Amino acid sequence: MFCINTEKKAIILLLFVLIINVTAASAEVYMESNYGWHDHELIARIKAYDAHSGIAAISYTIDGSRPFVSYSDEVEIRLDTEGVHNIEYSSIDNDGNPELIRTSQVKLDLTAPEISIISPEPRVYLHSDIITLDFSGSDALSGIFSIAARINGAPVTTSQDFDMLSLSPGAYVFRAAAQDNAGNIKVSTVNFTVISNMNSLIALNQRTIRNGWITEFSTAQNLTNILVLAGENLKAGKKEQANNILKTYINEIEMKRGKTITEYGADILITEASYAYISNA
Repeated sequence: MFCINTEKKAIILLLFVLIINVTAASAEVYMESNYGWHDHELIARIKAYDAHSGIAAISYTIDGSRPFVSYSDEVEIRLDTEGVHNIEYSSIDNDGNPELIRTSQVKLDLTAPEISIISPEPRVYLHSDIITLDFSGSDALSGIFSIAARINGAPVTTSQDFDMLSLSPGAYVFRAAAQDNAGNIKVSTVNFTVISNMNSLIALNQRTIRNGWITEFSTAQNLTNILVLAGENLKAGKKEQANNILKTYINEIEMKRGKTITEYGADILITEASYAYISNA
């Protein structure tokens, strides 16, 4: 929206989306927008004032066009195409006194930005997976003002390493929202699923030493051997035997809890083993 301080008096704010006010004396243009950009079609209103003889005509050009002349003190111009528009305008009073040519720039971006989501992908992830989030926004005209994303309501950033262990097994939506400098907004989503099974349990068990959940290598190796045996039985179609071995795995963790396995590590592994037990049933 344009407003003007005419003759250095009070600011006039008119009920038009976009207004240019011109006087033969002086004109100051104020624009209320995002970085000078607008996200909608506009009406430019040129209004000239002369306290003595009155206004004879207004002359204006748009983006270097041929001059348009309106023999009145007011003219409206519809701007409905994207891009940067330059309006040159001036007035002449009834005594023949011309005003110096003035210029105002109007920038329109009517198109929402684009969002590219490379990761996460629309697929199934193991509960043990750690992925690097990769998403970005682009806008050909006004440029990107901001882009933000969330998983399960929690904010995330691009290039962030995201541990699926922070989620419970289930279906999730990655939601990204981008806003350009004109205020246009685009929202994109990716649906993905997190599952727990024997593979995720084995992968988490392998992370125990690195993450400090298990402080003794022999304990980690013993638990790994138990899982290998459970996995072999599962592949052979012996689900009942595999589940019995998982019970042994859970009992072993409980015996080492607070000793060579941290409380946190024990909770993680037992919970994952319980998920694996259920999925094998």
